[in-house]
Amino acid sequence: MIFKVLALLLVTGSFAGCPSSVIIDYSGYSYYVWVNDSDYTITISSSDARLYDPENPSQGKTWFEAELAPGEKCTEIYDMMAGTMPPMVIPKISVEFDDGTNTYSVEFSVEYGREGDVYTSTYLPLDYDSDYHLYVEENYVSENVDSPQGCSECVGHRWTYTFTNADYEAAKSYVQGLSGE
Repeated sequence: MIFKVLALLLVTGSFAGCPSSVIIDYSGYSYYVWVNDSDYTITISSSDARLYDPENPSQGKTWFEAELAPGEKCTEIYDMMAGTMPPMVIPKISVEFDDGTNTYSVEFSVEYGREGDVYTSTYLPLDYDSDYHLYVEENYVSENVDSPQGCSECVGHRWTYTFTNADYEAAKSYVQGLSGE
């Protein structure tokens, strides 16, 4: 079932670049809001290796990319026929923190599998602090939102993630742990 939903998302979904201004005629949509309340510049991007991009074949198609200075935010609109979806269905999200001296990059991704009749999802990296993991639903503020212009029958939902200095520290600790620093 999850593969059918994902296939439908890939066929009907689209990410708009920041800032977004989209009129949607589908039955559902999700806003993904990324807020930078940290003291560091953040670059956030998402791509899907399953969507071939001839300019970047090893990474796949980039859905969105934004650089957020401290205090800035970015809103992405993802429209779909299947209704609203939490951020955990985004195949890959990369986040880079830049403190002016060092950059700390973390790639979050989801791997789908099947064990018999059961579909599974594994959210990576497994050893990342769950309080700051972008695939933990509880780390988002989640709320229903009004329908956009031209979409009176739509169901809407907003998922907001706020990056703080603690996210920077989690990324720094994770990257330094990988490099043995």
